[in-house]
Amino acid sequence: MPPKRRRSSPATAARRGSSPSGRGSHAGSSPAGSRRSSPAPSGRCKEIMDELMASGESEGFALGAVRSLNSDSRWNGTDVIVKDDRGNDLNLVEHAGLKVKTEWFSNLYLFPSWLPRVEQFQKEVLDRFFLAHSSEKLMHLYEEPSSVHLAWQAAVWTAMQESVSFTCPICAEAFVQIRMESDGRIIEHVEVSTTDLTEWTPSLRKTEHWSSNPCGHVCCLSCMQSWVETSINDQKTQIKCPAVGCSHVLWDHDVKTLVSEDVFKSYTELKQTDHLKKLEDDLKDADLSAWLKANARPCPDCHIVVSRSEGCNVMMCVCGCKFMYCCGFKSCRCGKPSKPDIWNP
Repeated sequence: MPPKRRRSSPATAARRGSSPSGRGSHAGSSPAGSRRSSPAPSGRCKEIMDELMASGESEGFALGAVRSLNSDSRWNGTDVIVKDDRGNDLNLVEHAGLKVKTEWFSNLYLFPSWLPRVEQFQKEVLDRFFLAHSSEKLMHLYEEPSSVHLAWQAAVWTAMQESVSFTCPICAEAFVQIRMESDGRIIEHVEVSTTDLTEWTPSLRKTEHWSSNPCGHVCCLSCMQSWVETSINDQKTQIKCPAVGCSHVLWDHDVKTLVSEDVFKSYTELKQTDHLKKLEDDLKDADLSAWLKANARPCPDCHIVVSRSEGCNVMMCVCGCKFMYCCGFKSCRCGKPSKPDIWNP
């Protein structure tokens, strides 16, 4: 009878570079066979490995993180800080390490049942749980249930303090409520609950060659419905996410889920309007043409006619284009000896 194979402990598995959860070879794992055939990291990668190990990480983890880093298309071999889709700084080494920790330890540290099952909330807490502990610490922490419980509480507290994902950017109401009592750095009690607000976030749609790349911000459903309908009533066809600093523009499939059929029909018609042709038709009327040239300016991008009653010269069209009202160009050309006719683009 063949002997039974013993599953290695998380500590043993991680030190040799394989996944402690026993799920085989991934970006962050390195079974012994493949490790012998892989060249040792050198140059900047060796420096990053040394830095990770000096901070208390295991050799196996450091190797997995470097391999994950090398598979990231944003890594240029030198700079570890890049801008993410929202324009924020992203540490690629930290991101690679988080990926490896999630891969290695997610089976050991299951999301607590006493926390609400809100997808975005779970991700924010899980990320902070793994970021707060080295791979060496995570190899043994699961053996101490009381320490694990305190670690989850600390991750909840950190997520609530740092993340903007738990509050609607429009009405500022919270999706998750937390009441905590703390004694120094030891959290004695935590109570987390969801509110009655219904969440909405841009949906992911993708094919082999295309992805909608949703920004991930969460808003109240009712707030987003009002936001989108108001934008359409304002003749906007480029409807942005309301989160501060977010440049994500809602795709038609998201807009359709937020408004009535009649409003979506108006939105579709608005997008299909040929404003240049309409401008050319309006200018054929001598009286209307004279009034428009005296009291309005056409947007240099979409050709919608904009009229100003008062205020500064910098205008913002509904399409998002900024231009100077005084001359009608994106950059002021007042006083220039020659310039194109803005009414004949």
